[in-house]
Amino acid sequence: HRLWGKIIFLSATVAILTGLSEHGYGSSFFTAGDAERKRRLILNFFGVFTSLFSLFVIYLLSNPEYRRLPDEDVVTNESNT
Repeated sequence: HRLWGKIIFLSATVAILTGLSEHGYGSSFFTAGDAERKRRLILNFFGVFTSLFSLFVIYLLSNPEYRRLPDEDVVTNESNT
C-alpha cells in the first residue's frame, strides 16, 4: 500500500516536471531578452517548489519516526480476538 502510493506520487511529480519542461521547450520560453522573464520565473519557481515538496513528502513517508501510531481501538480489538 505504501509502496504503490509512493510510486503514484512520484509518477505525478515526474508528469508535472515533464509538462513544465515540455511547455518551456515548445513555446518561446527560452528566447533571449526579458519579454518572457516573469513567466520563466513563475515556471522555474513552480518546478523547484514541486521538486522540494515531493522530496519532503517522500522523506516523511520513508522515515519510520513519522508514522502514525496504531489506534487504541484497533490494538484492543485485535488482542481480544
